[in-house]
This record gives sequence, structure tokens and C-alpha cells, in this order.
Amino acid sequence: MIRHSHLCTFSLFQLIILILFNSSINAQRHYTFDKYCKDALALASEFRFEKAHEQVNISKRIDPSGNIPIWVENYIDFVYLLNSEDDKQYQNIKRLKKERLDYLEKGEQNSPFYGYCLGHFHFQWAIIHLKFKDYYKAFKEANSAYRLLDKNHSLYPQFPPSLSALGVLHVFVGSVPDQYNWVKDLLGYRGTITQGLAELENALGKVLQNPDLLWLEKETVFYLSFIYINLDKGMERSLSFRNKYLIQKNMDLIGLDPVQAFAFAKVSVFLGRNDEVIKILQNRKIYSDQMEFFYLDYLLANAYQNKLSDSCLVYYNKYLGYPAVKNFKKSSAQRKAWQYLMKDDTVQYLTIMKLIPQIGQNEVDADKQALLASTRGEIPNILLLKARLLFDGGYYGKALDLLISNRDKLESLSIEQQTEYHYRLGRIYDGMDNKVNARLEYSKALELGRDLPQYYAANASLMIAMIYEEQNKYTLAEHYYKMILDMPFEEYRNSITQKAKIGLDRTKKMKR
Repeated sequence: MIRHSHLCTFSLFQLIILILFNSSINAQRHYTFDKYCKDALALASEFRFEKAHEQVNISKRIDPSGNIPIWVENYIDFVYLLNSEDDKQYQNIKRLKKERLDYLEKGEQNSPFYGYCLGHFHFQWAIIHLKFKDYYKAFKEANSAYRLLDKNHSLYPQFPPSLSALGVLHVFVGSVPDQYNWVKDLLGYRGTITQGLAELENALGKVLQNPDLLWLEKETVFYLSFIYINLDKGMERSLSFRNKYLIQKNMDLIGLDPVQAFAFAKVSVFLGRNDEVIKILQNRKIYSDQMEFFYLDYLLANAYQNKLSDSCLVYYNKYLGYPAVKNFKKSSAQRKAWQYLMKDDTVQYLTIMKLIPQIGQNEVDADKQALLASTRGEIPNILLLKARLLFDGGYYGKALDLLISNRDKLESLSIEQQTEYHYRLGRIYDGMDNKVNARLEYSKALELGRDLPQYYAANASLMIAMIYEEQNKYTLAEHYYKMILDMPFEEYRNSITQKAKIGLDRTKKMKR
């Protein structure tokens, strides 16, 4: 009897432990944004991924039932994969996805972080899958992200993290051309660029007033910087935003972390402030334990080349030496070849151009254009090449002097080169805000090159359309936007035709 009683007591004890254990497993996971998670996000923006994971692991040990560390852990891997483009690591990290998602789905549903973390998790994976060309998975993830973030916004309309993430999605939905509205209607997507921008600005305002939300600041500033670039009057708006932010934070363009340097350098590229690009990138913070931000070397190389400086070769060689990186490899090789061509080393130019089909991938327009140039075997005109680079750097006076002083050589150029000559002049005059001369030169380029595979005539037509649109001459603008869609050009086709379609949508609306 005694033994039986002891057995019953022991079994009861085991049962209680089992119940408690199972309860702890199935209990809802909570959301506490501790110091370690905030530090991890800051380290991720500095590309110090190992230390970022160390901080997350501390948080997980202290609080095993916390969901914020799970979301932060995925965010670190998200930033890492976008930079590294490493297929092997993509496969490794993808295996962790389901377990992380399971944790996030067990979170406290009465917390605004529940819908946000789930939605942003899918948002991260949509971009990751897109980066690694898993397009169907990217679409599914984007759809889940939109649904979750939209629902969370309806429940917590003033929650800054949801405002920021959903703002990006609304900008994306709003930028889809009208002819694809049926897709948006079918999927139930709603949103405009104006709405998304307002949400991001609202989120940033709240973040800057609340120290507990500063972990969201850099991401939101990053999104806004790129969105302003692509808006109407983008030059004025992107510069105004950047300057206002720097003043508010008592910062300048020296000592920026990698993500800030990327965002603000891209604004400077867009503004044609080439020396500013070099200043930002050469003086950014570099940590001994950080991963290289590979694309910044490509940006810096381009900036030096825009000055016609051989310093660009150091950074093109560095970028080409990164084994996992795939995008902008072909473009880097082409630009490296240009530098040798401008040094009158045609043999080295041709040698490098022959390597282009063997390196990188063919996804971005710059790489597609480099591959086309390689397969054609054409050698650029050095005069026009220098004018292009000087223009890209915002050195309009030097570029104009170079072309005007060599106008007597125009007759000896091929039709393709004459087209480019007038296109380059048009771009320079446009940059100098001389719209009359710009339109005249663009028109000459369009007349000469409308049937050529090069992009000069198509982009000239785009520039003419934009000039007319600024002057409220919408019928003329519509005519030049439409013209682009029927041209047989191959270079930069995706980006130019997309801009033409968006412009066409705008002008049609303005004519109503």
C-alpha cells in the first residue's frame, strides 16, 4: 500500500510537471524590445553581422519566450543576404524560415507587434526571394505582407512600425501603371504614392520624438531617400529631405554608417554632385569587424571615373574580386575597360570586354547594356565617352566645352555616334536648365536614331516628353511617351519603357 501510494504521488507529480511544461511550450510568445535587440539592429545597419547575432542570442537566453529576437534575427539575415548575394547562405538561411515563422505566429495577438512582425517578416522574405530570383515565392510573400500589415494598420492606425512598412508597400502599389490596375483590383490592393509617402513621413516624425522607436529611424530614412528621388521634382525634394534630416540630427556627410552612406550618396548621384559622392563614401564609418558593403565600392569607382580619374580602377578591381556578388559585375568590367580605352589602351579594352559574358549575371539594366556592348564588339568614341562621364558627375561646363570644341569632328562620326553626340548635348543643356537648347538637341538625336538599337533616341524622346509635361503641354508629352513604346532599342529597355508608361498614365490623367 505504501508503495502504491508513493507511485500515485509520483505519477501525479509527473503529470503536473508535464502539464506545466506543455503549457509553457504552447503559451503565447510576447514582445519586449530590449536593449540587446535594439543594439542588434544598430549593428546590422553597420554590417557587423556577427556581433548583431551575438546580441540577439543574449536576448534569447534572457527571454526565451520573446518574439522580438526572432524577428530581429531574421532582419539581420535579410540585410546580410541583400548585400552578399550568396546563394549558399540563401539556402542555409531559408531552412530557418519555417521555425521562425512558427514562433512569430504564436505571438500575443493583442499586441501591435504581432501583425507588424509577421507582416514585416514576409516583407523581408519577399525581397530576399526576389533578389535570388524565386519570383513565385516573392509574390506569395509580398501578398502575405500586404494583408498582414494592412490589417495591423486598421487595428493600430498610429503604430509607427506599421506606418513605415505599409507606406513602402503603398508607394509600390501606387507606382503600378494604370494598365495593370486590374491586377491590383483582383488582389484587393489599395494605395497611392502620396498615401505611402505621408505614412512614411508620419512614421519618421513619431520615431524622432520617441527614443524607444529609434531602432526604426535608419530604415525609414533609407526608404524616404529613395522614394523622394523618384518623385516629381525629385531633385528638390530629395535634397530638402536630406538637409532637413541632417540639421535635425546635428549631422553632416562625414562619418555616416554604411546604410546612411548608401542612401545619401545615391541622393548625391541623382543630384549630379559627384565630389559629394566621393566625400560621403571615402569618409563613411568603417568598423574592423564589419562585412564589406560591396555596392559602395562600385558607387565609389563610378564617382572617380566620372572625374576621369584612374583611381576608379582600384575600386572596380576590388568589386570584381568579390566572389559571391553577381549584380553590376558586367557593368564594372565594362567601365574598367572604358578607363583603359581613355588611356588609349585598346588592346586591354578589348581583352576585358571579352570577359563580360563569363562573369556576374544579367538582371540589372547596367549589366544587360554591358553584355550587349560586349557581344557587338563596338569600341566607343572616346570624346563621347568622356562627355558622358563628365555629365554623369554633374561637370556640365567641362562636358559642354568638350563637345562644342570638337563640333568640327561631327561629320566624321557614324550615325550612331552622331545620335549620341546630340543626345549628350541635350542632356548637358537639360542639366544646365536650358530647356530650349535641350529640346533642340534631343530632337536631332531622335530624328537620327529612332531605328537604332542604342538607347539614345528613346531616352531623348523621354526627356522631350518630360519637358513638355513640365510645361503642361500634355498632348505633346503623350505623343513622345507613346513614341518610345514602338522603338526597337535594346539598351536600358526595361527602365526607359517603364518610365514612359508611368509618364503616359500621368499625362492621360492630366488631360481629363
